[in-house]
Amino acid sequence: MAAAPLTVAALIAAGGLAACGNEEEQPPVARKSQASSTAEPESSPARPVARAPLAPDPPADAPGAGESVQGGAGDEGGMQTPAAFVLKDDGVTPASRVVPAFIAVELRVDNRTSGLRRVVLRTRQQRVDFDVKAGEQAAVRIEGQPPGRYSIRFGKDQEATLVARSE
Repeated sequence: MAAAPLTVAALIAAGGLAACGNEEEQPPVARKSQASSTAEPESSPARPVARAPLAPDPPADAPGAGESVQGGAGDEGGMQTPAAFVLKDDGVTPASRVVPAFIAVELRVDNRTSGLRRVVLRTRQQRVDFDVKAGEQAAVRIEGQPPGRYSIRFGKDQEATLVARSE
């Protein structure tokens, strides 16, 4: 009977030694909760996961920082491409801008004319219109568009083209 306590003691000691060691050498075992019907086997080690640091909150005076609903209007993030136009009394520069199809566009207008200009862009999915006072600049973000040519009117007598092209 003396052998039984020694066997139990040896098993406990072996289990304790197996639990010891450098944790960096043994990655943690990934397990799903018991509520899951398909738990992973305990023998498969979890792969390390790299996590990027969280970005700090924008300053209170940043564009879109004061939105009342979490997530905003969908205009605060993601990929976008600029499309800038300069208005002068003798015309619009450039006459057209090419942008990637399906990527949001920041439409920027620099009004160097002597008067207010109403900017109107009609696409298949939306109509964008806004005013730009003389000597001022304005920008608006529009949804990405399917490939095509989209006319932009600047007042009654000026026009340019936004070309959405898939590459």
